[in-house]
Amino acid sequence: MPRFFFDYRQGDTYCRDTEGCSFATAEEAFLDAFEAAKDMWSELLGRREDPRRCSFEIRNEDGQVQYVLPFHEVLDSCRDVRRRAPGQIIFHEAGRNALRAQRLVGELQHELMAARTTLKRAKLLV
Repeated sequence: MPRFFFDYRQGDTYCRDTEGCSFATAEEAFLDAFEAAKDMWSELLGRREDPRRCSFEIRNEDGQVQYVLPFHEVLDSCRDVRRRAPGQIIFHEAGRNALRAQRLVGELQHELMAARTTLKRAKLLV
């Protein structure tokens, strides 16, 4: 599965993601970034920082920017939630949970590979 990197901007501050996460498509990476921006919104407000000054730049493995997600787009999604039917909300939540599960499986696979590599190295030292 391809890896995507989520570089974070907040005003003039830029933090480059060096680890990334695996997703089947760039669209899934975007949706995960969108959910992360929603989750971060209240944390930023709690620290008295303006979330509208933040964004994610989503890069592929080749370093090409696939999407730029300004956090202010989260506001638009909040307005739409009230207009959705209950079935649409449940469907949206299920999709979001499936994407998170997929991301976590990818992270777990990465950690397992790292643990196996460490174990092999340890066996060579004995």
